[in-house]
Amino acid sequence: MNHPAENRPAEHSPSLLHPLNELNTEGCKVMGKKARVVDIGARKRIKAADYRRWYVYVLSGEVVVRKGDHSQEDVTAGSPRAHHPLFEDASAAAHAVTKTPCKIIAFERQLYETLRQADSADGFEVHDVQVSEDESELFQQLYLACSNKELHLPSMPEVARKIGQMANDPEVGIPELTAVIQTEPIVAGSMLKVANSALYKGAVPVDNIKTAVTRLGLKATRDLAVAAALREAFRVNNPVIMKRMKTLWEHSVNISSFSYVIAGMTDGMDPEKALTGGLLHDIGVVAILAHLDQSGATPEMAEIESTIHKLRAMAGGLVSSHWNLGTEIQAIIDHAEDWRHDSRSDSSYCDVVILAHLCEQATQGSATAEAPTITEVPAARNLGLSMEDEDWAGQIIERGESEIAGIRQMLNS
Repeated sequence: MNHPAENRPAEHSPSLLHPLNELNTEGCKVMGKKARVVDIGARKRIKAADYRRWYVYVLSGEVVVRKGDHSQEDVTAGSPRAHHPLFEDASAAAHAVTKTPCKIIAFERQLYETLRQADSADGFEVHDVQVSEDESELFQQLYLACSNKELHLPSMPEVARKIGQMANDPEVGIPELTAVIQTEPIVAGSMLKVANSALYKGAVPVDNIKTAVTRLGLKATRDLAVAAALREAFRVNNPVIMKRMKTLWEHSVNISSFSYVIAGMTDGMDPEKALTGGLLHDIGVVAILAHLDQSGATPEMAEIESTIHKLRAMAGGLVSSHWNLGTEIQAIIDHAEDWRHDSRSDSSYCDVVILAHLCEQATQGSATAEAPTITEVPAARNLGLSMEDEDWAGQIIERGESEIAGIRQMLNS
């Protein structure tokens, strides 16, 4: 059998094929570029099990599809049935037999799901975004690097990965967590500093990791240690890209610290979890910059900013999947900078990060003419925060001044 990955790419638009026609124009272009065409002779078998990862369609010729329930149907190229996947049943028994020499075309299911998720994100429009050929290629490279487990996407620091895994293990205690943190001097130093900061400071100074973990508590230690370790993902070599990454880090630290304070003002919210969400909200930008750095590209800053603007959500989705960050972080990645987004829930960490962005804009004087009043923002309503005063952001920062200073000290140490 000829596998689709062994054949040449097809310049074929999926805009008439179900369910691929649910994508916008740019998404269809990306799918078309990554499609594969296979030539198959007459009286050959095509097994559904061999194409679990693909949507397969008949381009030319005629086949008989035999389903797992022993029913069968004829599919002729150009017919309405040919606009639907050849195999809707991917069971081991399902297969097709070619009645004539055929061409079939295959599209990756995972790529479709990634593009559909980015395209249908609730709360902001992506349909009118124009992606150039070079930017489309960049996204494809990022996607393939992720799916092929290559290192073009930033790798989660090992200590962060281990600590993250511990979060769901009820048997993990202070000794186990202490042992992991001690393997990474940067994270260990950060934990000592935060334990002695205004955030958690006790009567007696902390001088060892075990005491720091005891003071912070297991849950807070996990989130704060992961946040401290994530700084490693922001490191690059190219001087131009390094300058942009430094700006990104400073922005992420701001959003993290504001998120921490806002979550602390909201019933039922975990400040440390909000801090991590704030730090990860632009992880798609980290992926783009890291990819450019590793590829040896030397783009102008204007090109970098254009790529970031158009591909950040898609790239963020790839990293979220690659790092297994979960649905809450994915929602933050999708909507963090869209003040119109309404989570339609009592509160969410996405709401916290949205409000943190508006807080940064208000306090740094970077708010645009279209910036909303705080009473117009669904996130503020969902969080139950009554902030009608024009200087609401200043009040938040004043209220959380010591916490913000402590977080910045920890993350920048």
